[in-house]
Amino acid sequence: MKRNITRILFGITALFIGGYLLGAVMGFWELKSFDGWWTLFIIVPSVGSMISTGISFMNSLLLGLGIWLFVYEQDILSRRQFQVTGLAILFIAFGLWLIISSIKKKKIPENFSNAAGNYEHRNNNFVNAKFDSSSRPEYLAVFSGGEYINNSSDLCGGSATAILGGLDIDLSNIRINRNVTFNATAILGGVDIFVPAGMRVEVNGVAILGGCDNLVPNVFDENLPVLSIKYVAILGGVDVKIK
Repeated sequence: MKRNITRILFGITALFIGGYLLGAVMGFWELKSFDGWWTLFIIVPSVGSMISTGISFMNSLLLGLGIWLFVYEQDILSRRQFQVTGLAILFIAFGLWLIISSIKKKKIPENFSNAAGNYEHRNNNFVNAKFDSSSRPEYLAVFSGGEYINNSSDLCGGSATAILGGLDIDLSNIRINRNVTFNATAILGGVDIFVPAGMRVEVNGVAILGGCDNLVPNVFDENLPVLSIKYVAILGGVDVKIK
């Protein structure tokens, strides 16, 4: 149900618009223009993401952006108020992100220097990767790229967000002791996630003019915990695969 929530919301919206137009044609009410209708393509996916993958910084920011644009299209704010309000929202969001990301600073174990050297020798695709072993990593790339390797012995969750950028996330050496959710968001960008071979992996989410490729073989052992990849791809792509 949750994986299809955005489709359901768009379906309800389409039914509402169709009913409104049909009622206007039949004379039940007057047909009026609906300024800002296009903001629904921002608001609806944001709400769907909140329901399907939980509230996060990105879907909250997108929802705020959609509502902000809708309010402007309805002439509730003047152009000056619109610009100042938008600038204020950007500064507040950026400040909150700096504070939260600093508090949740990743811990890098001392023995990672040797591990990094051995890993680079085995995999040239991650020679510039940054290592960490945090149980709830949060990776972000905005107008940039990044390579990360996580070796957590008890991954509890995490997220990867790429906006006009790209992320390569190597989770192939992690361990999970329970069902875990990892969120991936790609907006005009891409996120590649490498998962351990032999792990139960489920992939589902929302794609708007984007997509997700799940290249992980199915594992049917119900005794194993599940690594659930929840994605949002807007004009971007998410790939989940093994090495």
